[in-house]
Amino acid sequence: MDKLFLVELSGGNIRHCELELPATDYELLDALDKLRLSEADKLYFDICDYYGYNYLAPFISDTLNLYELNALSGSWLI
Repeated sequence: MDKLFLVELSGGNIRHCELELPATDYELLDALDKLRLSEADKLYFDICDYYGYNYLAPFISDTLNLYELNALSGSWLI
């Protein structure tokens, strides 16, 4: 599967990880597990690379969560 985005994930602690989207359910869970977020922590992500799909940037809202961004990235590859 082609990847559209490279995102950096972080939370309320010093841990962070990178994830390529679209990701499988297991890849998402693995990345979140690496962060070890508590219930009080908020998940933040930043798109580091668009892998040549920069024209998608205007369609990405700041209000999207990680799951919505993953679903959006998967729909562009159909």
